[in-house]
Amino acid sequence: MLFSPLVAAQGQPPQAIVLEVEKVTEPAQPGDLRMVHIKMHGIDGLDRVVIERLRQGARAPSRFEVYDFQKGYFETDVDADRSTQFTPIAYNAYGSTRGEPVTVAAASAGIALPETHNAEYTAYPVAHPHTSVRIPANADGSPDTSSLAQGVYIVIDRADGSASKILVK
Repeated sequence: MLFSPLVAAQGQPPQAIVLEVEKVTEPAQPGDLRMVHIKMHGIDGLDRVVIERLRQGARAPSRFEVYDFQKGYFETDVDADRSTQFTPIAYNAYGSTRGEPVTVAAASAGIALPETHNAEYTAYPVAHPHTSVRIPANADGSPDTSSLAQGVYIVIDRADGSASKILVK
């Protein structure tokens, strides 16, 4: 009997899908969404494709299924001012396989950010996590803690939601 990759692959979980960012539209202004066209390689023999999308600053990824994955690509929108990571998950009758993530970088490198970037923070006292205090930024962009009482705080940048730090006053 001759060796055939199709015969050898029967009864096995699928091979990992390889993603390739093919085209990204540029936003008209900061804060707009961009459309992303992502090609998928290695989709033969799959029953289902799910994509995990992790936006910069998010604690957990969201998932969506690509129902028409046989086309070999999918399109989705991303925030212009945040990078987004996509991880493919391939499924067949014998299991699933996660592919390598691909990242669509934030467009902010080519766009002037509004002057309010890093201008305000939200501080959450650890002793009372259901309350929050808005605090301004110093001239250097760091949180101005002069109005805070003594304690331990989790401080989050309100402009992008991703920069969090523990602050002890």
